[in-house]
Amino acid sequence: MIILSVWTSYVLYGVVIVAASIFAMLAQRYAVVTETKTKVNPLFWSLSFLILFLPAALRGNGVDQVNYYVRYQTYISQGMEYIKSYRGETEPLYLLANYIAKALGGFQWLYILEAGFCLFFVYKAFARKIDDIHLGIAMMTFSGFFYMYLYGLVRMSFAFGLVMYSFRYLEERNLRKYSMFILLATGFHYSAIVMLIVYAVCVAKEYRLDTKKTLLRMIFGGIGIAAFFAMTTVIMRYRNVFPWLGRYSLYFETEANWRTVFSATVLLPLLFILFNEGKYIRKRKRFANIYISMALLIIPIIIASIFLNFARLAFFLYPALFYLYSYIYQEMSDRVQKAIYLRGIIVFCVLWYFYVILSPFWREFLIPYVIGFK
Repeated sequence: MIILSVWTSYVLYGVVIVAASIFAMLAQRYAVVTETKTKVNPLFWSLSFLILFLPAALRGNGVDQVNYYVRYQTYISQGMEYIKSYRGETEPLYLLANYIAKALGGFQWLYILEAGFCLFFVYKAFARKIDDIHLGIAMMTFSGFFYMYLYGLVRMSFAFGLVMYSFRYLEERNLRKYSMFILLATGFHYSAIVMLIVYAVCVAKEYRLDTKKTLLRMIFGGIGIAAFFAMTTVIMRYRNVFPWLGRYSLYFETEANWRTVFSATVLLPLLFILFNEGKYIRKRKRFANIYISMALLIIPIIIASIFLNFARLAFFLYPALFYLYSYIYQEMSDRVQKAIYLRGIIVFCVLWYFYVILSPFWREFLIPYVIGFK
């Protein structure tokens, strides 16, 4: 175990994010072009991946690490006895990841699997959109808005990668494959199941007012609200019967928390631009409607999070922001405008990076950076 100094730790995190974004940009600039498709440059793309992967995989610290390690010890020490008495206390695929980590050499492998699994699908999702987005900005927004959460949200990070990759099937309107990936993500974090609802919201072909369709949406909306409260009742009533429900009952506990409103600032530049250029982006970019709808869904989640603990569900919608901020830059034709926009996005991502890393809920677990779990 190696412990870096405080300032070296800050520099490490900063350099990692900047370098990963630069190499992603180079992977696009020096892309491999064939007769049928354009592919990312494998050298620069691999370097970008490794720069983000290694610090997250080899870390010996992180948010809620004690809890993850205690649970790991419980699963491993009880072995088959735990499996025989298993009632869903932790997600089945996450439980499997713990056993795989043990087989490979110990708890450190859980972080290696988490970082590798999440980033693999994130990079695959970005690579397939090389013709539509600016990979440097996409990687910068991913690094600024989500990457640091790999150092704490282990189960959700597994699920996040799968959810982000599943959006390709939203674009293709392939419900079967989309559902398959969402169910796999649910195997790592039960909350991912809510992304099935997103399919119905985001694949709407039109937004014009239609009386029959509006009525049907109101009916389905009412059913959804009723189902929500029914689910809440079940979770709160039976959380002692099914241990895993106890953990997720925290999402439905009423507690005013105005701090979550700050999370909505991740949308502010996008909302300002969409207000002025939204129609243009919708016309010029494929699937823009899907990702605009998805980004706007973050707003009611954040509002609900003032009273309920829903804020983390918004993370599953963050890929829409990565794509949209990249779309906007790609569509700008004026060089001065692009330069101003790029600098603004850089400053915005840096501020978000500092917000996360200096947060009292995260800083003590990330600074100083520790290499290797003891």
